[in-house]
Amino acid sequence: MMHFIRLKARMLLAAVSCFTACCNNLYADSMAPQLTGFMRSSDAWGDNGQTTAYYGFYSISADGDVDFKAVSPTGPDNAWANCGSVYADGRYYCYNVDGTSMNYTLSYYVFDADSWTSVRQNAFSYKYSDAGSEQSQKARLVPSALAYNPLTGVIYAVTHTFSNSEKGFLCEADPDSGELHSLGEIPFMKTASCDASGVMYGIGLDGNLYRISGAGDVAIIGHTGYYPTRDSEISTGSAIYFRNGKMY
Repeated sequence: MMHFIRLKARMLLAAVSCFTACCNNLYADSMAPQLTGFMRSSDAWGDNGQTTAYYGFYSISADGDVDFKAVSPTGPDNAWANCGSVYADGRYYCYNVDGTSMNYTLSYYVFDADSWTSVRQNAFSYKYSDAGSEQSQKARLVPSALAYNPLTGVIYAVTHTFSNSEKGFLCEADPDSGELHSLGEIPFMKTASCDASGVMYGIGLDGNLYRISGAGDVAIIGHTGYYPTRDSEISTGSAIYFRNGKMY
């Protein structure tokens, strides 16, 4: 049975990802799982007249303690993952989008999760005036969230077209290039994550929890009691802790 846990926090985390099994082994069963995610905004950045944005990855305890701790370098130039990230085998895979619906750049980053050194990066540019070009087509779909299947090693992305929340698409991400290959149309999903057995779950704009197959078939499990924002470019996140099967 899937257990859904809601966390309330003052800071906005995009693409929250659980530490995977090797990191979870650092914590005793009695300790709350640690979640980590990319922070794209914070009320605290405006406190005391500060205007600097401390973008980066932060951790938070799943017991509801909202004491965010930076786990990566932070700063105004570290805008790596405002539209999706996932942890897989010691690396973070991230997407970031910047621009407008007429012209934007979808950037792809891979980081070593221990040293936070860049492993690879790529970028795809979309131009409305040249929408049919190969480059624009590679940037046509923008991730809302990423999910990693621990059994197959596949990274999935639930995506949408820029500033459009009418429909969504399930994609498979190429871990080397960052290119997204569409697997089919699905309801617009704001979050996605896989459990220990590789089953993928997502939360739609309607607040329902869905089971999503790798072929793009979806089934409603039930309502979460939570309604994500309809703004397609404001990210939310979810994670499933493998040890207890709970989704945060």
